[in-house]
Amino acid sequence: MTTLHARSISFGYARRSICRDLSLAVQPGLITAIVGRNGCGKSTLLKAMLGLIRTTAGVVELDGRPLRRWSRREVARRIAYLPQSPVAPQGLTVRELVSLGRYPHRRLTGNNPRQDREVVANSLAHCEIQHLAERAVSTLSGGERQRAWIATVLAQDSPLVLLDEPITALDIQHQLQVMTLLRALNQQHGLTVCMVLHDINLALRYCDHLVAMRDGEIRYDQRVDELPWAALMEDVFGVHATPLAGAANARPTLDFTLFPDSSPLTNDNR
Repeated sequence: MTTLHARSISFGYARRSICRDLSLAVQPGLITAIVGRNGCGKSTLLKAMLGLIRTTAGVVELDGRPLRRWSRREVARRIAYLPQSPVAPQGLTVRELVSLGRYPHRRLTGNNPRQDREVVANSLAHCEIQHLAERAVSTLSGGERQRAWIATVLAQDSPLVLLDEPITALDIQHQLQVMTLLRALNQQHGLTVCMVLHDINLALRYCDHLVAMRDGEIRYDQRVDELPWAALMEDVFGVHATPLAGAANARPTLDFTLFPDSSPLTNDNR
């Protein structure tokens, strides 16, 4: 399995430091959620682990080798990345968009069109959007568009997928559809998934591992079943968490309330 490991990395934008001396290993074969308040460094961490922003200290290793020793094409064959709010070129159909995922596998001397078509068709089928293949991406609903982007990631045929807030802009039905799809791909095809999420209950329900960040630090890095949820929610989010009865998968569904001394208008990003 592909491994991705950040060892004591520091990074930021311009002269602003966001994270210092941070270490994280993406767990092979599992679905990992990265959670935390806005601005704590979640999305920037994904970019640093992909080499999309420069680290000022430490090293990111891909399959035991420093990331800087891999070409971008070699990285793309091992890691697929879906950023927040990706934008498709105007006029592109769903099939054409998904076909872009084959780019890392195209050789300088040519590619295998038949294999590419098969992979694209399978990716459309996994995401249940075959009927949308000839539609323009711009005409799709939010949920359909997100499934098209996930199909593009699948067509890349990389064993590890990094997703930055893949469900934030979706309604509840489409959020559940996307999370169910990712869970199925993980269980049936061994896909390793690491994604930034804001919905803690969806992380509880669909993920195996959770990384919780605060102020550029990793405060928790544990299996979901082993997490001290009350302590985590107070430490990372500053709220009180109470488990509700009758939750699915024998995991709690949490209800959140402010502590008595919290102002409803505060924007404490501690």
